[in-house]
Amino acid sequence: MQGDSTAEQKETLALPRSAAARALGLSTRSLDRLIQAGAIRIVPVFRRRLVTVKELNRFLAESGFVEEPPEREGR
Repeated sequence: MQGDSTAEQKETLALPRSAAARALGLSTRSLDRLIQAGAIRIVPVFRRRLVTVKELNRFLAESGFVEEPPEREGR
Protein backbone atom coordinates (compact mmCIF):
# COMPACT_ATOMS: atom_id res chain seq x y z
CA MET A 1 0.00 0.00 0.00
CA GLN A 2 1.34 3.35 -0.95
CA GLY A 3 -0.25 5.19 2.00
CA ASP A 4 1.60 3.05 4.54
CA SER A 5 5.05 3.74 3.09
CA THR A 6 4.37 7.48 3.01
CA ALA A 7 3.38 7.43 6.69
CA GLU A 8 6.58 5.61 7.59
CA GLN A 9 8.71 8.11 5.68
CA LYS A 10 7.20 11.02 7.60
CA GLU A 11 7.97 9.55 11.03
CA THR A 12 9.75 12.19 13.08
CA LEU A 13 13.04 10.97 14.53
CA ALA A 14 14.33 14.15 16.18
CA LEU A 15 13.00 17.54 17.17
CA PRO A 16 14.53 20.97 17.57
CA ARG A 17 14.74 22.16 21.19
CA SER A 18 11.63 24.35 20.92
CA ALA A 19 9.47 21.48 19.63
CA ALA A 20 10.94 19.04 22.17
CA ALA A 21 10.15 21.50 24.97
CA ARG A 22 6.57 21.88 23.67
CA ALA A 23 6.19 18.08 23.48
CA LEU A 24 7.15 17.84 27.17
CA GLY A 25 5.02 20.83 28.16
CA LEU A 26 8.09 22.81 29.23
CA SER A 27 9.68 26.10 28.33
CA THR A 28 12.79 25.99 26.18
CA ARG A 29 14.77 27.30 29.16
CA SER A 30 13.55 24.41 31.36
CA LEU A 31 14.55 21.95 28.64
CA ASP A 32 17.98 23.60 28.45
CA ARG A 33 18.36 23.10 32.22
CA LEU A 34 17.55 19.41 31.85
CA ILE A 35 20.09 19.16 29.02
CA GLN A 36 22.75 20.92 31.13
CA ALA A 37 22.02 18.57 34.04
CA GLY A 38 22.49 15.57 31.74
CA ALA A 39 18.89 14.38 32.17
CA ILE A 40 18.21 14.74 28.44
CA ARG A 41 20.81 14.08 25.76
CA ILE A 42 21.01 16.05 22.55
CA VAL A 43 22.29 15.18 19.10
CA PRO A 44 24.33 17.97 17.51
CA VAL A 45 23.55 18.22 13.80
CA PHE A 46 25.51 20.96 12.06
CA ARG A 47 24.62 24.08 14.08
CA ARG A 48 21.43 22.65 15.54
CA ARG A 49 20.91 20.75 18.77
CA LEU A 50 18.21 18.14 18.29
CA VAL A 51 16.48 15.87 20.77
CA THR A 52 15.45 12.45 19.49
CA VAL A 53 11.92 11.21 20.06
CA LYS A 54 13.46 8.06 21.57
CA GLU A 55 15.35 10.25 24.08
CA LEU A 56 12.15 12.07 25.06
CA ASN A 57 10.43 8.72 25.62
CA ARG A 58 13.41 7.48 27.67
CA PHE A 59 13.37 10.60 29.84
CA LEU A 60 9.63 10.30 30.49
CA ALA A 61 9.91 6.57 31.26
CA GLU A 62 12.82 7.08 33.68
CA SER A 63 10.98 9.98 35.31
CA GLY A 64 8.02 7.69 35.93
CA PHE A 65 5.59 9.73 33.85
CA VAL A 66 4.85 7.07 31.22
CA GLU A 67 5.76 3.51 30.49
CA GLU A 68 8.44 3.06 27.87
CA PRO A 69 6.81 2.13 24.55
CA PRO A 70 7.75 -1.30 23.18
CA GLU A 71 10.42 -1.38 20.47
CA ARG A 72 9.02 -1.70 16.96
CA GLU A 73 10.01 -4.68 14.92
CA GLY A 74 12.51 -4.03 12.18
CA ARG A 75 14.21 -1.14 13.94
